[in-house]
Amino acid sequence: MQKLSTRDGYALLLVLMAMLVILVLTFTLGTLTRHQHQNVVKEEYFLNALNAAEAGIEAAMARIKGEPLWYANFPLAGTVTDAVIIFAATEWADQASYEVQAQKYTEDIGTSLHLESVGRQSTGEGASAGQKTLLSTVGVFEAGDYLRGLTVLPNAAVSLDLEDALVLDGDLLINGTVRLAETTVLNGVVYTSGDITGTWSGTKRAGYLFIPPFPEPNEDVYRINAEAYGEVYVLDTSFGTYWDDGAPDGEGSGPVTAYDGIYFVDGDITIGGSYSGSALLFATGSITVAGDLVPEPATGMLALVALGDVDIQDYTVYANILAGGSLQALGGAELYGSACVTGLDFGGSIDYEPVYICHQENLYPIEDFIPSKTKIVDWQEQYPVF
Repeated sequence: MQKLSTRDGYALLLVLMAMLVILVLTFTLGTLTRHQHQNVVKEEYFLNALNAAEAGIEAAMARIKGEPLWYANFPLAGTVTDAVIIFAATEWADQASYEVQAQKYTEDIGTSLHLESVGRQSTGEGASAGQKTLLSTVGVFEAGDYLRGLTVLPNAAVSLDLEDALVLDGDLLINGTVRLAETTVLNGVVYTSGDITGTWSGTKRAGYLFIPPFPEPNEDVYRINAEAYGEVYVLDTSFGTYWDDGAPDGEGSGPVTAYDGIYFVDGDITIGGSYSGSALLFATGSITVAGDLVPEPATGMLALVALGDVDIQDYTVYANILAGGSLQALGGAELYGSACVTGLDFGGSIDYEPVYICHQENLYPIEDFIPSKTKIVDWQEQYPVF
């Protein structure tokens, strides 16, 4: 047998070392690939669990809107010892499920439901593969939360200066900021999503989280309900008897117009004069008050709902107002009721007399004419890692 030279021995050693390195790298790469695949699968499981938890929150919000009686009867925290399970383990998709429990609290404006939604992902064999927990606080608002004085809810935050333009007996709610002077007459609490500036020293809560969203009037709902009363009008319509410059001598306040139910006008409404009964008048356009709108005898109440503006000019008005546009008024106007609008247009008078608004306890003449609304105040993952 021929002896290997030293050079040949080194070459063989290098070959063996190279083969060993390749073997180690192959093993390591295979291990890393397996771990990477496992991590990808695990991350997908956790993502599915998170999506299931989100679906649980959405299901809870849908139940609030779709089952108002269920939410109204939901027990407040403190009256029960533990959170209430509103959805037991509920299948969602692809072996994913959610379970939701909640606690209900009273807020200054509306109520809140504190939700805990646990999403779970299982393997095909039924074993647990991932779990995620979402915590969310949902504000819930009903008609009485919007009609407590003057509520201004534009889609984008607004800045208002109401220094001497308003005398309000009731609460002031604004999506935005407001300036109030020491001389501002306001017998209530001021709530804003932004800052409150000026020297007014009353009770106020700036940066308040539970400012509600504007309750967009649903045209179809009002039309359908008005059809039941036979009060649907397809053109601009006037209601009541009134005189633009006041009643003639000896005429008193004029005839009394009786209202009952729901009136739908596909256009603008002009209204004024004495009235009796309770009713809701809806306009797809604007509503203009053209004379004092006062109940005779002193009972009854109207709700004026418009997709556009509501203009009360400088008259005395007994009504609650919901407007997708602005509340327009001249100095000296008196509103006995509440208004929820997206803007204000208070024109001045010669002596700069303010607009007077006095909240009334009879919040709405037609039950549920403002639907309940929800707003997500807080949303967070309990342990935001995969």
